[in-house]
Amino acid sequence: MSQHVPGIIDIADGGRLVGLELTPPEGISATDWMSRWVGDPVAREWVTIEDDGRVYIQLTTGDERHVRSTPLTLIAELESGSRLRAVGIPRRGDGYEISYPSGNQ
Repeated sequence: MSQHVPGIIDIADGGRLVGLELTPPEGISATDWMSRWVGDPVAREWVTIEDDGRVYIQLTTGDERHVRSTPLTLIAELESGSRLRAVGIPRRGDGYEISYPSGNQ
């Protein structure tokens, strides 16, 4: 099952994806929603659950001087029990585009 959820995408120079801020669907606590992720010893190092219920998933580290944040709608892929399994990110939107290595740079 998938649901659209509000979020914010952080993008650095060259379209590098830095992280995502997500808001769980109404009626689902962030802790329950992210239980699959915070239960994994590697993944939990990259996930922060804020007191207000927002979730931040850090995807890369490095020089963060030129990061832009843009609100967008994300697609949350849910498994049974309303746990987040995956996040779909539109490649382009108002004010952003995620690039990827193309071999010609």
